[in-house]
Amino acid sequence: MTTHFQRATCTLLLIAIGFFCSGVRAGDVHATLKQSAKAFEKNDCKRVISLLKPLQDTHNFDDENQFADLYHMLGVCYFQQGKKDLAEKELRDLLFLKPDYVLDPFATPPQVLKLFAALKTETHEKLKEIEQAREKAAHEEQAPKKEHADVKTEQPEKKRSRNSAVLAAFVPFGFGQFQNGETTKGALIAASEGALLALNISAYWWKNSYVTSGTSGVASSSTKTSYTIAQSVQFTALGLFLGVYIYSVTDSLLNLPSSPPPSDNIKQQTAEFLQELDRHAVPE
Repeated sequence: MTTHFQRATCTLLLIAIGFFCSGVRAGDVHATLKQSAKAFEKNDCKRVISLLKPLQDTHNFDDENQFADLYHMLGVCYFQQGKKDLAEKELRDLLFLKPDYVLDPFATPPQVLKLFAALKTETHEKLKEIEQAREKAAHEEQAPKKEHADVKTEQPEKKRSRNSAVLAAFVPFGFGQFQNGETTKGALIAASEGALLALNISAYWWKNSYVTSGTSGVASSSTKTSYTIAQSVQFTALGLFLGVYIYSVTDSLLNLPSSPPPSDNIKQQTAEFLQELDRHAVPE
């Protein structure tokens, strides 16, 4: 029974110690920092380090301001003791935590202020490089997405433009050649088709002039010969017109550009086509 009593007592004691230690851990941070600040004001760096070094290893802080105070006091005290490497480490950690941290010029040795200023410049440059690297990484991550979206948008546009170019190839008077940038060829085709169309229409009216009014036949055998000649000219002109038209369409389709021409070029080519068409229009 005594053994059980001893075990129970030890258990309760351990629990009490645990609660006590956790309470001390939570409450001692502020108290230790307060004691360190008083020692720091008295320039008692040995005591400052003895108080803060164990606290630093626990990392049991409530907020970043407590970290900043610790880095500040340790950095200055290490420098005062001639431990420049440790001082630089603490002050650099302070600047990475709070890049705009400012030391009190009246309470800080000039050499520490000089070191802190150099470290601040160095730290700001490193932070700037890190920020630029992050922005670059974010940009590179977004670039493929944007490029993919642009390609998806561009492909339907190209498809529509090419379909328009194919349809335009079937327009007579060399429009397909003008569209493809072959102005000279387009002008020759437009002139040929215009002339053949004019000849076909003229031959039609010439043939009809031999038809007796009110009938579908010709007046005599002599006029029948002229009628036949006019009809032959009409059909020949029509056949040649169709031949030139088929050549124009085939040539235009075979020579379509790989990428559609800019809209300004299309407007210019359309204007040239209309001018050429007006030049060879059949007079009324």
